[in-house]
Amino acid sequence: MLHHGHGDRYGKYGPSREVADFEYADGTPSSISGKRFAFKHHQDHLLVQLIRSAATVERFEEDELLPRIPGTPEQRNWDPEIPLFLEDVDDFGRPPRPVAGDMVARVMEERFAQESGRTPINLANRHAGEGLEPNTMFATYDPAAFVSDAAKKDVRRPFWSRRRWALSDNFMVPVSPKPKNTIKDE
Repeated sequence: MLHHGHGDRYGKYGPSREVADFEYADGTPSSISGKRFAFKHHQDHLLVQLIRSAATVERFEEDELLPRIPGTPEQRNWDPEIPLFLEDVDDFGRPPRPVAGDMVARVMEERFAQESGRTPINLANRHAGEGLEPNTMFATYDPAAFVSDAAKKDVRRPFWSRRRWALSDNFMVPVSPKPKNTIKDE
């Protein structure tokens, strides 16, 4: 009904509320009651809210404070009308502040200066200083060494998100387990 111009209930907005219940036989409209006046005042206030929020949005747009990606992450995960945005643009929508040019040059010089004194990774011995440890299971023949009693933490899977699901290649939607029938002897 939200799409048909009523509110979320039948008698809230739209023709079901706007059309008067009765008029006099000669065509005279019924008088305005206190509730009718309050309803009109409420409608005017809705318009006031809309105009004020539009003015706020325009002011934000002038100051370039509007995010490139609409909504919050929760709203984007819930609302299928908001299109998907790739994650290379940050979620806050604002691009990172450009760094000053001399700062960039200085950082690059520092990086290149550091690279010269470092051994290249393909020539470095990554296993230097390592030794083989004795295997406790076979060294002692202790049967307790074969048993691992460490309690495993249950891995908490994140909530299903339409956005992450569409950006990944795993298209299996998790289904909740069916409740078991626990009625005995039937």
